[in-house]
Amino acid sequence: MSTPLPQDIIKRLQHHDSDALTIVYNHYVKDLWRYVYFRTNRNRDTADDLTSIIFTSLISSVHNYNPEHASFDTWLYTIARNKIADHLRKHYRRKKLTLVSYDLNEPPSSSPTHTHAYEQADILNRTLDQLTPQQHQLLIWKYQDKLTVKQIAKKINRTNKATENLIYRARLTFKDHYNKLANAFTMTTAEPA
Repeated sequence: MSTPLPQDIIKRLQHHDSDALTIVYNHYVKDLWRYVYFRTNRNRDTADDLTSIIFTSLISSVHNYNPEHASFDTWLYTIARNKIADHLRKHYRRKKLTLVSYDLNEPPSSSPTHTHAYEQADILNRTLDQLTPQQHQLLIWKYQDKLTVKQIAKKINRTNKATENLIYRARLTFKDHYNKLANAFTMTTAEPA
């Protein structure tokens, strides 16, 4: 990370000094871009876009910066972390894993087989919605995209063993949520004795 900037530069930036903005930008852009790049699966276009968004956010909110609460570096990288998280949440929502492709907006037919498959699809999709974005993405890569552990490890910049553990925990979480939903569904649809 870069060495901290003098506080007078930050104060000038808070007073909309364009020279101060240039100094801040030149001081942080390379490290910030690299930070974003390695947290967005090494995607250059995404890193470029998010770095621009982060600096735009910095400009619009620099008046909120208070050196008594955090260093400028901490404040700036908090903005970066939040923008990356926003991006990843949007990305995961767009690429939603659907294990069974039934249109859940359409009512099921009266056939018992179709009704059961529809109910299973509903439970699976509700289960997936309860996973964290990382767990969701790991399961997409592993079971939908059929990537190997080694390929996934490379994407997330982790060791194979750490990646295996993450996938294992994602499966356990999925199984736990699935069983709870399936049991709750069974209890609500069970016929009275």
